[in-house]
Amino acid sequence: MPALHDWRTSVFGAILVAASISGGCSSELLGNPEADFDDYRQRLERVLEVSFEAPEPPEVLKPRYPQRRDLQRQASEFSLGILDIFTLDACTVGQLVAQRNSALGKVASASAIWRYEQAFLASVDDCLRLLGEDVSEVTQLMTALAEVRDVKRQELGIAQWNATFASVEFQALFSTGDGLLQRDFAAARSQQLGRALERLVGYVQGEDTAALDDLEAINATLIANPYPGRVLLSVEAMTAELQSIADTLETLLTHSDGTPCRPERLDDETTKIAMNVLELVYVGRIQPYLAELQKAGHAWIGPLAELSNAIRISNKPPDFQAFAARYLDPEAGVWAAFQAASQRHAQLWTRVRAPVPPSGNAEAVAATIEPVSGCSR
Repeated sequence: MPALHDWRTSVFGAILVAASISGGCSSELLGNPEADFDDYRQRLERVLEVSFEAPEPPEVLKPRYPQRRDLQRQASEFSLGILDIFTLDACTVGQLVAQRNSALGKVASASAIWRYEQAFLASVDDCLRLLGEDVSEVTQLMTALAEVRDVKRQELGIAQWNATFASVEFQALFSTGDGLLQRDFAAARSQQLGRALERLVGYVQGEDTAALDDLEAINATLIANPYPGRVLLSVEAMTAELQSIADTLETLLTHSDGTPCRPERLDDETTKIAMNVLELVYVGRIQPYLAELQKAGHAWIGPLAELSNAIRISNKPPDFQAFAARYLDPEAGVWAAFQAASQRHAQLWTRVRAPVPPSGNAEAVAATIEPVSGCSR
């Protein structure tokens, strides 16, 4: 009998799970934010007796992050004769030139080239001081070195750009291949990504050259945290969802001439039921997810924008500038649209709840929607 009891219990549990899924609870089990909004719409349709249209979910960012070949920039090339290299053996410049011209140097990664350029600039200054002890012998070489140093200093931003925004690692950062982030994702890992990007900003702004040895560790962190693209795609999708809900609520609460109204069917009892839907689905499941998206974005969007501004190159690709204007400005683009959609959704719910007595549970629930900036009557 115990075995039979266990078997029946297992079957009964499986039936309950299946019933929950077929009954509209799959979003709670799977943590899919789009399913949460589907549940939200369906419940509101039954309560408010209006049809809520689901927006078309975005599959990619528009514009997409540009390809590496379109982002990479070419620095000026210089060559020193074999006799000059022998002359430079007394200082580290000769060694650096030899390394850069070697078979391995010619296929070096973008981050290795950035390190090389930083080391070259530092060593040229030391070398010029050393060679200056015998001006009569090396005046021509010193002049050539100084000219190369000045050009490379002006073009250092190209090496920094190729090692960051035009790199394999940044391509991975903005990938959206895995789709939207699910409800159970944690913004905490984005904090690690933000710290890595802050270190990159420090190096671009002139921190100790030796610290650039940390670049490979930073790149490993970027590869291990490919969240920005998926956060941005999720923000796009959630903005569209919020706008869709708000559009229908506004239509419900507005006359054809644009003046506010309230349908008779939206009585106190219906309003309380609607507020219960708001509490159960939006406040309980959707709003925490939106807050995590905001937190995740704030962890790295500032350092990314600062890094882009800190790198000095004269010809940032137009496709990148269009992408940055939409996605990498914390005060504009997709982030401003996300905030505006959230505010509009909250404001319309203040109009839905208006007749409910302040002592009612619905009032307390609506107060948890952030931001609530007043009724638009």
